[in-house]
Amino acid sequence: MCFFADLEAAIAEDVDDLYLAGRAISHVEQADDVALWSTTLDGLQRKLSAFFEWCRTNFMTISVSKTEWMMFGGIPTGRRLFPLVVNGSQVALVAQYKYVGIVFTSTKRDIFYEHYVAKAVKAMRVASVIFSLENHVGVLTVAVGCRLYQACVDPHLTFGSEVALDVHKAGIARLERVQVYFLRRLLGLTKRSKTIPLFTETGVMPLRYRRIVLVLRYAQYVWNLPERVFAASGMKDSLDLHRQRVQGWVMDLEYVLYRLPCSVVAPTWDAGALKTKEWLAEVVDRVYRSLCFGVAKALDAASKETRSWTAPWTGVQNPEHRRALSRLVSSNHRLAVEVLRRGDGQRRRPVPREWRLCRFCREEVEDEVHALLLVSLRAGFWTELDGRDAGWRGLRDTREGFFVLHMLLSSERVCARFGRFVSEVFALFDGSVMFLVARSLYEHVGGTVADADVEDDDVEAEDEDSVELLDADDYMALALRGFG
Repeated sequence: MCFFADLEAAIAEDVDDLYLAGRAISHVEQADDVALWSTTLDGLQRKLSAFFEWCRTNFMTISVSKTEWMMFGGIPTGRRLFPLVVNGSQVALVAQYKYVGIVFTSTKRDIFYEHYVAKAVKAMRVASVIFSLENHVGVLTVAVGCRLYQACVDPHLTFGSEVALDVHKAGIARLERVQVYFLRRLLGLTKRSKTIPLFTETGVMPLRYRRIVLVLRYAQYVWNLPERVFAASGMKDSLDLHRQRVQGWVMDLEYVLYRLPCSVVAPTWDAGALKTKEWLAEVVDRVYRSLCFGVAKALDAASKETRSWTAPWTGVQNPEHRRALSRLVSSNHRLAVEVLRRGDGQRRRPVPREWRLCRFCREEVEDEVHALLLVSLRAGFWTELDGRDAGWRGLRDTREGFFVLHMLLSSERVCARFGRFVSEVFALFDGSVMFLVARSLYEHVGGTVADADVEDDDVEAEDEDSVELLDADDYMALALRGFG
C-alpha cells in the first residue's frame, strides 16, 4: 500500500470528522477500496473533493459508477440534501452497500440485517451443493458430513460475527435455520424432529454459542493491539461508552452474553483485566457452562475432546441403519407415542400417553422401549448379541429399558447390529396400521393430555417449513445429555 502513503496528508483533519478515543478517523483503505466518513454532508463533500485531487495528482481516477454513499440516521430538521459530486458527476445515494464482505443497510433498525440474509442464502446454497454430491458418491456419512459442514458451511454462518453481534433475533434465527437444516438432512430426519439430538449426537456446537466464542477471542485480540491501530482506538472508545452505560459494541457484547438461555455475566469489564488470558478463559468457560445449562461439575471434569464428542452410532456405515438409529435418538419415528402426541387424525387432538397403545398387543404404550425390547421381536437379536459378547447377557431381562437402549447406542461394537435391528422393527411398525382407541373411551374415564405439548390450534396451523430453534427446555435436555 505504498501508493497510499501520502493520502493521510492529502485528506486533512476536518471539524466534522468522526472521533474514536480522541482520534480523528475520516477514511480507511482495504486494497484499492476506500471508505470516507463524516458527520455532515458538507464535510463528506470536502473529503471527496480532496480525495479526487489526490488521485489526479497521482495519475489515478475515481470510478464514479462504482462509487456510492450512504446516510445513517434521519435528515436534520430544516436541512435539504444536495448530491455529492466527483469531477462534475453525481454520486448515487444507496440504502445498502457491501464493504470488505460486510453488508451495511441504512433503512433498517439492524444495519447488519441484509448481511445475515446474504450469508444465510450463501450457506444454504453451499449446503444444497454438498448434498447433491450424494447423487454421485452415495449417502454421506456423519463424519464426512460434519467435516464438510465445518469447511464449507460454517465459514458463511460465522463470517462477520466479530462485527455483527447477534443483538436482534431475526438475523441469528436465519443462520440457525441453515445449521438445523444441514444437520437434519445429514442425519436423515424430518422437519418435526427435535433439535437437541442434532448437536448432542454430532458434536457440532449450536451456532449462537459458536459465534459468541469467536467474538470473545476476537475482542481480546483487539484489546491487545497497539494504540496506533484503528481497531484498538475503536475498542477503547467502546469501553469508554460502556463505563458511561451508553450503547456501543461492548454494551452489545454484554447484552448478547446476558441474553443466552442461561445468562452469562463477565467477571469484570476493566480494560486491564480484559487483556489477560485468564479473563478470556473465564468468560469462555462460562459460555460453555451456559451451553450445558449450569451442569458445572460435569464441565469442570470435561476435556476439550469431550466438547467435540460424537456418538458412536453415527459411525454406522449402512445409511438405512444409521438413519433408523437417528430416528430413534431424536424421536422422529412413526411409533404411537410420538405420532399421537400431535393428534389422532380425526379431530387432530392429542391423545393421552397412557392411551397410545401398541398396534400389536394393544395392552401397553407403544414407545421405543416397548417396540424394541419385546420378547417376540428381540429373540434373534439377543441370541446373536450373546454369541458376540457374553457381557450383554445381564441386560437381557433388565427392567430399565431406556438404560439398555443407551448402552446399545453407546457401544461401538454392537451399534451397527443394533442399527439393523432398529431398522427392521421400524419397518415392521411402519407397515402396520396404528391402533386408535375410541376418544369417547378415554374421555369418559378422565384421560389427560398433560404430556401433550401440541394443542389443537397449533397442530392445524403448524407450518411444515418452520424450523424449531433451541429454547430453554431444549438447552436443559442438552445439559442432561452431557454435551460439554
